[in-house]
Amino acid sequence: MSTSLRIAPSTARPVTPSATAPAKIAAPTSSSTRDVSSFQAASTAAASGATPTVATDSATLTAALHGLPATNPLGQGADVPRVHTASNTAPVTNPFESWIRQTYETLLRRQPTAAEITSATNWISKELAAGKNIFQAGAEICFFIKLSPEYKQVHPLGSWISSLYQSRLGRYPTDEEIDKAEDLMKTFAAQGKNFFQCCQGLDFCVSISPEYKSFHAANPFASFINDVYTKALGRAPRPDEMANFNTYAKDAGAHGTNWMQICANISNLVLAGNEFHTVHPFSKWIQGEYQSTLGRAPSLDEILSGEALLGKFMAQGKNLFQAAQAFDFCLKLSPEYQSKHAGGVTGPTTGGGDVRSQILAMAESQIGTLENGDTNNGPCAKYPNYFGRGAESWCADFASWVYTHAGVPMNNPWCPGIVQNLKAEGRWKGRSNPQPGDLVLFDWNGDGVADHVGIVKGVNADGTIETIEGNSDKPGTSQSGVWEHTRSMGTIMGFGNP
Repeated sequence: MSTSLRIAPSTARPVTPSATAPAKIAAPTSSSTRDVSSFQAASTAAASGATPTVATDSATLTAALHGLPATNPLGQGADVPRVHTASNTAPVTNPFESWIRQTYETLLRRQPTAAEITSATNWISKELAAGKNIFQAGAEICFFIKLSPEYKQVHPLGSWISSLYQSRLGRYPTDEEIDKAEDLMKTFAAQGKNFFQCCQGLDFCVSISPEYKSFHAANPFASFINDVYTKALGRAPRPDEMANFNTYAKDAGAHGTNWMQICANISNLVLAGNEFHTVHPFSKWIQGEYQSTLGRAPSLDEILSGEALLGKFMAQGKNLFQAAQAFDFCLKLSPEYQSKHAGGVTGPTTGGGDVRSQILAMAESQIGTLENGDTNNGPCAKYPNYFGRGAESWCADFASWVYTHAGVPMNNPWCPGIVQNLKAEGRWKGRSNPQPGDLVLFDWNGDGVADHVGIVKGVNADGTIETIEGNSDKPGTSQSGVWEHTRSMGTIMGFGNP
C-alpha cells in the first residue's frame, strides 16, 4: 500500500458502570435501521465528484498498517457505527469527517485528532478512486482501528465476548453489543463478583435472550458443536462452521440417523480436519495406533488422554521413540485388546503389492454384502459399526472401511467431508486422470455437493468408469448392497488419490 491509516496513541476515556439498571445485551440491529446519514452524505458527495477539503500531511500516513489483510475477520464489513454527537449536525467541509468522528467515538471512545481525520479521509478517497463503494471504504477504516493496540486496550474483553456470541448465537456481536457487554461485566464487578463470575453472568444473560432460544430451537446441535470445537480446537466455531454442521445434522436426521450417531459423526469430522492435527501434533499417530492395535478409531477423549500419556513418558526422560513404544505397550495391556485377540478378532491387515492393488482386493472381497431392504441395516452394518457408528447411509463408511483395511487410514461418514479432506490434503484430482483404487465422488443433482462415493475399479476405452460402491442397488434390481457399476462422467464430481 502506498498510504496507510494512522491511529495516534491516546489514553482511552474510562467507562464507569451504570449507576442505574445494568445494561442489557442488545438484539442484533438490522442494517436497514442503522443511522447511515453520514455515509449517504459522503457517498453523494463522492458521486458528484466533490473532493474533500483537507490538508495533506504525508507525515501522518505511516506504514503502520502496511500488509494487513483486506477482509474483516469479524465479519462486519458493512457495519456502520451509530453515535450521535453535536458534530453530527454541524456543517463540515470534509464530507467524511462526521462519520470518522462517530467511528472513533464508538470504537475508541474518544474523538480523532486532526491528523487521524486527514489520514482516514485520504484513505477513503483513495479507495473510492480505486472503484470501491463508500461502505467498503468505511469498513476498512473500522477493520484497521480494531487491529490497533488502542482498541484492544479500550476493549480488553472484545475477543472473549466475540467468542461467546459465536458459540451461543452463531454470529459475531455488533460494536454496540460489545460495549454493552463490557459495561454489564463492569456492573457485575462493582457488585463484588470476581472475573469468572462476571463471565458466567454475561453468559447467562446471553443464554436467556429470545435470540438464543430461537437459534437453539432451530439448531439443536449448536451446544454440542460448540463443545466439540472448544475441546478439540480450543476455540468457538465460526458462524460458517456452525451453519455447515447444523445443515449436516438436519440432513442426517431427515435420513433417519439418530441423535447419538449424528454427534459422533460431527466429532469425527472435526477430528479428521487439518486444524485438529495442527493443534494436536500427535493425533494422527494416536489414531493410527488405535486403528492398527484395536481396529477402531479413538474418541476425542482418548486422543487427549493419549497425548497426555506421551507427554508424561517424555517428561520421565524417554525419547519420542521410547514414548511411542510405551504407549503401544499400554494399549496392548488394555482389556479391549486382550478381549479382541482372545476371541480371534483382528484389525486391518494388508497383503503384498502396492496400495491401489490392496484397495481393489479389499473392495472386491466385499461385493455382494447386502442391506436389509432400505433400512441401512443387515450385513452392511459392519461398515459403520467398525467405526463405532450405528445404522446410517453407509457408502462413505464402506469406502472408509476398505481404505482402512488396505492400510490407508480413513474415517469419514459424510461425502462432502471426504471432498473437503481430499482438497485440504492435496489429494483431490477433480474430474481428470482416474486410476484404479481412487475414490470417486458423485453429484447426482448437479448442485456442487457430493452425494455418493465409491472406488474406481477401472477406466474403459469409451471414457466410462468401472466402480465398486457400497449402499448402491444391484444393476437391474432394487437390492441394495456392495456392487459393481459402470458410470458415465456426467454424474461424477471428481476423483481422489489414496
